Amino acid sequence: MVLTAAAVVVACSDQPAPLGDAADLAVAVAPLQLEGIAAACYGLRVENASQEEVWSASHLCSTRYGSGAGGDIAYVGTCDASDGEEDNTVYLTIEGLYLDDADDDGDFGAGDPTAEFVDPCTAPYAPNGCAMPARCVPNGDARVDFDVTVMRPAQQGFFDVVVNFEDVFCSAKVDCVREGDAPIELVFDPVSGQRIPTVVVAFACSDGDDDAATHLYMDDLKLYCGARVYDYDVAAGPGNVDPAAGGPVSRFAVFEGRDVSLGGSPGDGIYWNVALGLSPSYFGAGSSEPKDCTLHGRATATAGARANGVLPAGTYPIIDFDVPLTSAAGARVCTRHPLGSSEVATHYTHPETTVQLCNEAAPVADDAVDTRSIADCPAICAPVPPPTPPAGVTYGGVYFPGGDASFADAVVSFDPLFSGGPAATSPFYQFPEDVVGPPDWTTDLARGAVSLGNGGRLVMRFTDNALRGSGDDAPDLHIFEVGGDVESMYLDISKDGVNWLSIGKIGGAISHVDIDAYGALPTDLYRFVRVTDDTEQGETDNTYRGADIDAIGAIAT
Repeated sequence: MVLTAAAVVVACSDQPAPLGDAADLAVAVAPLQLEGIAAACYGLRVENASQEEVWSASHLCSTRYGSGAGGDIAYVGTCDASDGEEDNTVYLTIEGLYLDDADDDGDFGAGDPTAEFVDPCTAPYAPNGCAMPARCVPNGDARVDFDVTVMRPAQQGFFDVVVNFEDVFCSAKVDCVREGDAPIELVFDPVSGQRIPTVVVAFACSDGDDDAATHLYMDDLKLYCGARVYDYDVAAGPGNVDPAAGGPVSRFAVFEGRDVSLGGSPGDGIYWNVALGLSPSYFGAGSSEPKDCTLHGRATATAGARANGVLPAGTYPIIDFDVPLTSAAGARVCTRHPLGSSEVATHYTHPETTVQLCNEAAPVADDAVDTRSIADCPAICAPVPPPTPPAGVTYGGVYFPGGDASFADAVVSFDPLFSGGPAATSPFYQFPEDVVGPPDWTTDLARGAVSLGNGGRLVMRFTDNALRGSGDDAPDLHIFEVGGDVESMYLDISKDGVNWLSIGKIGGAISHVDIDAYGALPTDLYRFVRVTDDTEQGETDNTYRGADIDAIGAIAT
């Protein structure tokens, strides 16, 4: 296995013997293009088609196996080419970026200080590492290419937070209120002539040098209100734009221009801001229109133009806007949402997926900026059809209005020995993926739930929905605990998988939890749930040790 061009490597003596027939596997990782980085260290793991580990290695630092600051390395290894196991998967993890040299021979991680970065190869983006498939052929060669772009904080004062895409500094936010929670009223209503409540979407970037001009890319902004979708062309400005009458936005304004506050070369910064004026008639008390509206959009930046808005191949950052604006009654729930919040978050493109954004903002003569819709992607720019409202479902007497999408659908981590164990020994209760989706446990003699183990811990994630407060004392979260023993556990929830809100000890069986009672708001989006077994309750001498979790569902979502 040859790993070249960026930052991953191990010594051959560190590998366990591969499974089955072996073949060569070449893995290429493109160089990280980040200024000031002296070293990068990685981990690597190869699994066969049965998800059995072929080999793994860690502390693969570019200072020893590559060109150091460039991050490129070279490595030779094997993959599993035995019958039925040819479809291997290579997993890449980023262990650290260092401003000083990192020595993987005992002083691993000694870079001082460690460079901060957002890791695309860990939770919530890729809990098991960035993955690429590899078809392993007996006595043949296979090749896998990783092209990973990481994001670093830039700590410069523009909007709220600045981040670095390669060497492109970007900032974004969505605000509905000013400091002190006074509503923003910026746009003039075309009917009354009065200023109306306004949603400000702000986006700005600079590539930091004169070599290639900064270009911004953004999809049309969309408001999802009930089952309806309203599309707003961000390239229709500059200035005021009056959309079709009758929608949730009576007028919006587009602002574009140059800005140097992000650093880099003078005049190389570009801003592209949109102010959406919310219609008083649409959200008024006498209106029968669906008023639970959420803002959606995507944006990114590149050094130089991208043909037809197609982003660079590999793993590339995109800022996603996913901001609840109003409740079902039309009341404002949007506040201030900076980049890095769950509502304005950076995600990464998949290395095998072509991603195209519809609109471009580019510098032109006289320090001006020109925005345009890209003609070659009409399917992307066109309004999407209204989503079909999910059909509610009932499990165990609990009604979920969001249907089967209400349930946690990804495993972040599972540690049955978190508190020392012992772990469960039943062959049917050791698979955390059995918690994914709706409850389906039927018997102790078949898979369908996972035993936490005595004091064990499980972390699950919602990917296509989020848990939020309901604004009342009704249950918001349901945990289905099964089996003969009713065992309690400790519950925590999190927006980002890092900072946790402790709910405390909850009972077993079907556990109803009102997260509003613990400070959660309808505007909060919790995507992570962590359960830890109570070591003082339940049997420790049987095969089903610890609470047995079948499913985790969000009713307020």
